[in-house]
Amino acid sequence: MPIIYDPLWKLLIDKKMKKTELGDVASLSSRTLSKLSKNKTVSTETLSRICKALHCSLDDVAKYVEPRDPFSFWDAFSDTAVLKKENALVRTYELGYEGKSYVIYETRRRATKNSVIECRKNGTVYWVQYQNAVGVKVKGAVKTIKKKKNDDTTKLEMPLIKPAPKEDRLELLLIRGRPESIQGLDEGVFASASNLRPGVLTVLNEAQMKCLVP
Repeated sequence: MPIIYDPLWKLLIDKKMKKTELGDVASLSSRTLSKLSKNKTVSTETLSRICKALHCSLDDVAKYVEPRDPFSFWDAFSDTAVLKKENALVRTYELGYEGKSYVIYETRRRATKNSVIECRKNGTVYWVQYQNAVGVKVKGAVKTIKKKKNDDTTKLEMPLIKPAPKEDRLELLLIRGRPESIQGLDEGVFASASNLRPGVLTVLNEAQMKCLVP
């Protein structure tokens, strides 16, 4: 969005305050603080509470900047996507970009080299995580499997989504971070970033999303 909150962060530095302290004095939730940090839209009531708590004007909190040109797909997602729902593993956004409708699923946790994303024939996307501790628990995990009898590495499988893509919109699953691999693409209802089209789910990581040109 063309509204950014850089003046607010400068003001907090001048007052030697932390974001969490701002949340306390202005009664802001962690989600609202996160939206402010990402320059996403917040309500005028939120801005009013901040101004009242810090005894400042709106100019001390936010400022208008001209939209970036060109406005890339990543920019559009970061700045204008609307959060529709979320669960423990995935946030769901809706986005309009250059006359097309998008549904974008974003993982809430970041993938690492110990993570593998599997797009399986049953139509479900799984997050497979390897941990070096037997019996480790992860919220949402459906299986805990030892790779080898005498190995302390544990394999966790978490179902992310089972999409039902529609022909009137484009659907993407954004894997935050950099998983070791994304498997099963361009098969059935799953597609890679280079094969974006309606009726399938495109699964991609952050680097691919930032380079995406729909």
